[in-house]
Amino acid sequence: MKLIVNKYKFTNVITLVIIFFFLEFVYKGFIFNRFEYMGFTYSFNLVKYIETKMLFFFVLFFISFKTPSRFIYSINTIFFLFMFIPSLIIFEFIPSNKFIIYSLAFFLILLHSTSFVSIKIKLPKISEKQSIYIVLIFAVIMLIPIFAQYKFNLNFNVLKFQDIYEVRSETGDNLALIGYLYNWLAKVIIPVLIAFSLIKKHKLLTIFGVSVLLYLFIAQAHKSVFFGIIIVLFFYFIKNYYKKITFFIIILLLVFISTHILTYTTGIYAPESILIRRVFFVPALLNTYYFDFFDQNYIYLSHSIFKNFLTYPFDVPPPAVIGMEYFNSEATNANNGFISDGFMNFGYFGVILYSILVVILFKFFDILRLDSRYFGIFFVIIFTLISSAFLTSLLTHGILVLILLAIFIMQNQKNK
Repeated sequence: MKLIVNKYKFTNVITLVIIFFFLEFVYKGFIFNRFEYMGFTYSFNLVKYIETKMLFFFVLFFISFKTPSRFIYSINTIFFLFMFIPSLIIFEFIPSNKFIIYSLAFFLILLHSTSFVSIKIKLPKISEKQSIYIVLIFAVIMLIPIFAQYKFNLNFNVLKFQDIYEVRSETGDNLALIGYLYNWLAKVIIPVLIAFSLIKKHKLLTIFGVSVLLYLFIAQAHKSVFFGIIIVLFFYFIKNYYKKITFFIIILLLVFISTHILTYTTGIYAPESILIRRVFFVPALLNTYYFDFFDQNYIYLSHSIFKNFLTYPFDVPPPAVIGMEYFNSEATNANNGFISDGFMNFGYFGVILYSILVVILFKFFDILRLDSRYFGIFFVIIFTLISSAFLTSLLTHGILVLILLAIFIMQNQKNK
């Protein structure tokens, strides 16, 4: 019997293996040497080294073998790349809780397993014209208070990536309403509008969407908003899910290598620090800090929805608590994702619970069989879940808004 192997998935497996060993090399030669003061220590243990390799290859082949849902495969691969690989390396070289990497393995395997579950649900659909009107009306309504706040008093140096932190400090004390509307627009509504308009070939709508995102970027100088435009467009123009992931991780590997060569040849290490340390290793390191600090000191959402019923034991929010404890600064808001959030609130049970909820969330989007050209929006959502508390991701960062848009606006195309 001839074994048929998808060439893109095979390429992805090889590339992810290379990325894993390259990041391991960068950790030992760059992260540890320059950022040990942050907690990036290095302690080699042969047993842990073998354990991480076995777990890496087991999960990689498990989630890559047979995947009926290309959407679930793509989501899983991004989580594997940005959460699992860095966590394995951190566990390998830093004393940390083994439950972190095994809970991530559980999450990836569970998400992959839902790919074999076929569920059909009937949800309301509206016409294309109604979709355009609804998105535009909501976008304009939400833009009104933001425009009233900033008008055209903008620092256009932000477009040159100058004065970023000055602008951000000036806008740091926004009203709660402005913060919600900004996140909903920048992370969900406008990216959906851009992808939708490109799919439907509405040029004016595309120009409007890109212009609004640029305005939002200049107004508050959040680099994630600017790169969100690039991500949405990148994944839009590559239609096949397998191709999207293959091109993305190959490009990422090339960028890794380029930034490391830049560090080695010129001593300019900021690009490598921002991309590899900040994006990959800091969230993994923060997981170890949250597990260490909140072990047997769970707060049961007393800082959040249960604050009227339970006593919160600290004077500042949890990210500031971690910032003070491990970085000697409350200003260091050590926000982290659903794994840390689950443990901080409910311990080991919370990690499993939040993992299941995230799996259910992406399975719901999978059931809708959305057009693959919307994938850039889900890429942004993955990063939201990696870097923010679960309930915060749902409410503040707009995942609940995305669910509504997916039901009423986005589910008009077959998955590709």
